[in-house]
Amino acid sequence: MSIQDDSAAQQSCQDIELVVRLAFRTSHLITGSVPLAEKAVLNALDRFDPDRDSQRTLLWYAVAAAIEQPASELPPRNSGDPVELDAVLALPDLLRCCFVLRFLIRYSPGACAGLLHLSVDAVNEYSCVAVQRLAGLDPAVRTVSRRKRGDHLRRQ
Repeated sequence: MSIQDDSAAQQSCQDIELVVRLAFRTSHLITGSVPLAEKAVLNALDRFDPDRDSQRTLLWYAVAAAIEQPASELPPRNSGDPVELDAVLALPDLLRCCFVLRFLIRYSPGACAGLLHLSVDAVNEYSCVAVQRLAGLDPAVRTVSRRKRGDHLRRQ
């Protein structure tokens, strides 16, 4: 193995480490739980094949695993979370998921809709309501029909 090959392999490991950190932070915001975020990232790493999958795919796997956590397993918020996260973690599940996916990791409305089993209109509405609540407003959420009802997210 040449020095150049070794350097490229080291860079690839550093890149994957950054994606795993992002996957954990994102999963934590989605689940509201450190243990559930760890579980989601471990599930993603089990699915991930570095010879086949991109780093973006690793993030996708972690997000999907976090979203699929059953609502009955969601514990109350951890009071040890940094103050900056409290407002996001305090959002209701659907609003928090839409906000995190749309604005923090910048998935398209269609990608969010597919992951959350919602319509694109619902994703857009929940994302807007989340931003308004984070800005200190408390808008009402219209009833938006879901394409499928999953057990993994609580109703607003």
